[in-house]
This record gives sequence, structure tokens and C-alpha cells, in this order.
Amino acid sequence: MRRYLIWTIVIWLISNLFVVGYGLQWFPLGLVSFAVLVLIILAGAFKHPREFFWLFLALLPLENIIIPPEQIPFALRPFQLVGGILLIVLLSSALWRNKKNKFKLLRPSLPSLALFRMEKIPTKDNQVYLNPIDRLVLLLGVASLIGAQFAPNVGNSLKLSLVLFSFLGLYWLARNFTRTPKQLLENIWFFFVGIDAVLFFGLYQFIASKFGWLSFQVMDKRINSTFTEPDWLGMYLVFTLALILGFKYALKLLRKDSSCLGKKIERLTELRIANWSGLKIFQFLLNILVFFVVTELVLTVSRSAWLGVIVILLIYVIIVFLKEGWKNSLQTILFAGIKIGIILTLLNIFGLSDFHLGNRVASSTSGLQKITISCQKNINKQNINAGDKIASIQELSNYGCHHINLEDIEFEKQNGGIIKEVYRPDPSIIIRKDIYKKSWREIKKNWLFGQGLGSSGIFLGKDSLGHNLNSSNIFLEVLISMGIAGLAIFILILMTPFVVGLKMLQLTSKKYSNLSQANQQISKPREIVGVFFLLTFFAILIPNLFNTGFLIAFFWAWLAMVMSYLSIS
Repeated sequence: MRRYLIWTIVIWLISNLFVVGYGLQWFPLGLVSFAVLVLIILAGAFKHPREFFWLFLALLPLENIIIPPEQIPFALRPFQLVGGILLIVLLSSALWRNKKNKFKLLRPSLPSLALFRMEKIPTKDNQVYLNPIDRLVLLLGVASLIGAQFAPNVGNSLKLSLVLFSFLGLYWLARNFTRTPKQLLENIWFFFVGIDAVLFFGLYQFIASKFGWLSFQVMDKRINSTFTEPDWLGMYLVFTLALILGFKYALKLLRKDSSCLGKKIERLTELRIANWSGLKIFQFLLNILVFFVVTELVLTVSRSAWLGVIVILLIYVIIVFLKEGWKNSLQTILFAGIKIGIILTLLNIFGLSDFHLGNRVASSTSGLQKITISCQKNINKQNINAGDKIASIQELSNYGCHHINLEDIEFEKQNGGIIKEVYRPDPSIIIRKDIYKKSWREIKKNWLFGQGLGSSGIFLGKDSLGHNLNSSNIFLEVLISMGIAGLAIFILILMTPFVVGLKMLQLTSKKYSNLSQANQQISKPREIVGVFFLLTFFAILIPNLFNTGFLIAFFWAWLAMVMSYLSIS
């Protein structure tokens, strides 16, 4: 336990130091500083490879911090730097049989009639091989290279394919460092250690925008924390919330039988501080974490993330209902509603959001966005009434009005402005519809192999920030980039956690009740894993129906953890 405590503190400090350094604009580093950092990580990774892999997991959310100096022609984020060095350490330790780091690397198996079969492939040696889904992940990289040959800009598409292969390398890294259930639990814990840095910087951005400080926001009044977009932060927070709900479900089982997850966990649950048991302490910490996660989810103003929260809460309630009955499921709904209600009430009472949050939700179905306008009295202009609908903001000049932000209301009143609220067609919905039409038109041009990664940005154009647009749907993006062949592979990979999660849960209580007491004891950990698989699957799926989080590090780390468990079990 002492080792875990020390490394938890060290890794927490390092991850937060990176974020503080980003806020103080230390990055990118100078050439000498970067070289020193690389040498320190290299020495540390050779000495403590597993502990530096834990650091790698904690650094996964730091997507917008670029470390290398301008003289180096490629961008590296903290997790890519640590992960890349760990790959070097892994390969060298396997090739030279270093006694301290000795273990056999995962390798692809020989010919593959077993591609879609999950059972072990018999081998004559003790070599560990990739499982069938692992090999599909590698085939996805091959599909991106094939699609790049048909790209409008072959060079750019090949570069993005190399980026994809770098993520596949990190996937392979995570698979090699997750060989036992103990290692899997360690990895989940240190992934959680990195959440604090994201939440702290998100809160800083919110406070900074209120006081007019440098906030590092990429979109006005929407926090993005350590990610490059608010929607990507929303995706990460939904995923974090899914993990928290998984832990809450595990606590439910532990309260009934503290020995169901083994003697070590049982000893932790028996730990007492004052009158608080280990279970109560952990439950309290999870509730605090939920408060901050949900608060920042609201502040991202990401409707796809909000929908993701609704879906995973619904899945969680269904699981509780099937396992524990309607009484506990209603209790779950009530507590979740109270927590979300308190957060929304605080945000509204203290004016902590600069958005019409209710209208942000309603506009998803109505297609209309409420905006605040300021008008001047002018007898020569036609009047506009509150609640009227306009075709565009440009139309406001006909009425002697202009669009304003919520924080500008008092200033406009002092200058004689008449404040009103009117409706316009939601521009994000209009843009999304146009994107879908253009995407389908391009898909027809090469539906089998696609047009390579990054091609969607060429025909969809750029957004207001100058970034290339994508198809706003991960399946459409894969179809455009890799064709129907790549999409089929991707769906097979993505559906694995869902299918296996359903199997592990044993959703029919009749089947569970027929098990012997010993088998019921074995099934409880699998039940918890099944809950984790289902909740995290929907946490990844739902936001990506409206985004393209294909090249986000924690997505590939999650996939590696899932495949590792399948190999372990």
C-alpha cells in the first residue's frame, strides 16, 4: 500500500504541474529543457517502467499541452512523450532480456481462421499472442493506409494515418502492461488520479472568464479544460461519470458482501477513520467527484455530452431495476435528480452560466435558439417583439437592434437599450444538417475503401476558428476515411464491450438464481465488470454520434483495458 500511496502523490503532483505549467505558458519548452526532460523520463522509465505507465495513464487527458520546442517538426503531448519512451523501454527490455523488466511482448498469432473466435489459440511455446479483436485493431490501421491512396490530399492523409498508428502503438503499450486482474485495477486507479488536473483547470477557466483573466478557452464562455474542444471535454467527463457509476454499483455489492471482491478489498472496507468505514469514505469521495464532474459537464454546454449523461443514467437505472427491483431504481432516480437539480439551481441563482441552458436543451428538438438582443427607440424602424422569430442576426439591424451576451445586459440598459429575447434557427443544427448531406455525397464516390483520414475537412470546409470540419459522427467519419471495409472492422471492435458486458451481467435473475452459492460468488466480480463495460460503452458511443473522437487517447486506452480483461478472463 505504501508504494501505491507514494506513486499516487507523485503522479498527482506531476499531472497537475503540467497543467500549471500550461497556465503559466511554460510550453513549448526550449530545446535544452526538452532534452533534459526526455533524459529524465527515459532514465525513470528504465528504472520504474510500470510506475511510468501509471503516469502515462494519468496524463491521457492533457490533449492541448504541446511540449517540444519549435525546432522539432512534430507536436508531442505529455502522454505521447511518456508513452513513446515506454515503447522504447518495452522493446529494448524484451530484445535484451533485461532481468528486471523481463516479460514477453504480445505478438500477432499465425494465420487466422480464429480471427473472430475468442478462445485461446493453442501454441507450442509459452509466447503470449494478441487476441482476435487486437488483430482487428491493427487491421483498422491498414484500412486507413488503403483509404489514403484515394485521398484528395494523399500526403496529408498518410500523415494522419501515421498519427493513427501512433495511437495503435499506445494501445499495444497498454495491452502489454495489463496482463493480470491486479494490473487492471491498478491502471483504473491511476487513470482516476489524472481526473483532478482536468477538473481544476476547468474550474480555473470558468473563474477566469468571469473575472476577465486569461482563460485559455477555445470557444467563448465554454470551458474545454485540458482538451482542444468543449465537446471533447464533455466526452471525457461522461466517460468519467460512467466509471464513477460503475464504482457505485460495486459499493452496492460490497455493502451486501464485503468479501465478494477478495480479501484485500475486504480489508479495505473494514478500515475505519473515526466513525466512518472505508466504504462510507469512498462513497463520500465519489459523491464530491460527481458534483464537480456534473458541474463541469453543464459548463461545457455540450448537448452531445448531456445526452450521454442521460443515457448512461438510464442504463444504470435499468441495471439496478433488473438486479434489485423497482424500489432501489426509483431511489437512484431520485438521488440523481436531486444532485443535478442542486447544481442547475446554483448555476442559475448565482448567474454562473452565460448561456440559456434550458433553451440549449430545447433547441435540440425545436431547432430554435433563444438569443438576447438590445434595441434602441427609433420611430423610423419597425419594432420587434419579445418571443418573435428572426431568420438571422443580420435581420436585427432592420429593427434597430443587435445581439448581445448575457453579461452585457446591465451595460446596455444603462445606455438606454431595451432588452428583449427572440428566437433564431439554431446555427449548429443547420451546419450539422449541411455536413451530413455533403458527407453522404462524398461517401458515394468511394464507398468501399474511403478517401483517407482528414479528407472530410477538404470538402466540408472550416469552422469559425479556422479548424477543419469533420462529419460530426464517428461512424460517418470512419466510412468517409476507410470505406465500408473500415467501418465493418470498427463496428466489430466497438461492439465487443457491449456484447461481452451483456453476457457478464446475466440480466435475467432466473439464470442467476439457479447458480450455486460458490458460482454466485465468482459471478459478482464479473457482474461489476459487466456494468463497467456497458456504462463506458454508452459513454463513448453517445457523444460520438455527434462528434468524431477517433483520435482521442483515452478512447484507445479504454479499448486496450477492455481487450486486456477479455484476455485475462
